[in-house]
Amino acid sequence: MRPRGFDCLAERLEPRRLLAVAGLRDLLYVRVRFSDQAAAPEPAAESARITERATAYINEWSGGRVSFTVTIRDAVLPQPTSHYRARGTSAIAADATAVLRRAGVDTGSFEHRSFRYNGPIGSFAGLGQVGGPLTWIKYTNIGVLAHELGHNLGLSHSSFVNPADDSNPFGPGATSEYGDPFSNMGSGGLRDWNATQKWALGFIGGSQVRTVSATTAGTTTVTVATHDDIKRFRGDDVY
Repeated sequence: MRPRGFDCLAERLEPRRLLAVAGLRDLLYVRVRFSDQAAAPEPAAESARITERATAYINEWSGGRVSFTVTIRDAVLPQPTSHYRARGTSAIAADATAVLRRAGVDTGSFEHRSFRYNGPIGSFAGLGQVGGPLTWIKYTNIGVLAHELGHNLGLSHSSFVNPADDSNPFGPGATSEYGDPFSNMGSGGLRDWNATQKWALGFIGGSQVRTVSATTAGTTTVTVATHDDIKRFRGDDVY
């Protein structure tokens, strides 16, 4: 299952690791125009709106722990669309970076560098490096940009496992990589990150996290919470 609009470089499910992401981060949003295109990929007002909303959602999902400054720049690349269709997104990043550096922009100072372009390059809406700085965005869509920036922060896709036997949820089953409909990193659009992702990012931890074994008898009580509650997590409650 691969919902339309979410196709990324994070194609495999990886072991979770503590990422401890927090603080102010810089996003360079590059409006890319190929040499045979007459206009930028979207109006300037849309670029401002998309970047403002996507970064505001991430700030909300992080409980205020992650925030962004946004710089928007235009880059006219030296080659036509056919050149980049043949060579892929890496060529877009390389040529756009060269153009910006000649204009005096220190691209390496930005934790996030997003290249917004139009053209038949790839069958995806967005690509994002997991734990890396680069994203490529092909459509004007807040959820796609937020999703790819989540990859930059280190998040993989939000999946689910559909058990082969409904009476044994811990048994074998089929994994759907984008299956979580309640997470932006799955098929959830502008929905929140899930609890495992917030743990991986360091936003919840300690007594708030319990490991539950399918083979050990016992009871674990959890407290239902929304992303708004993350600012007030405390004590021994498990969320």
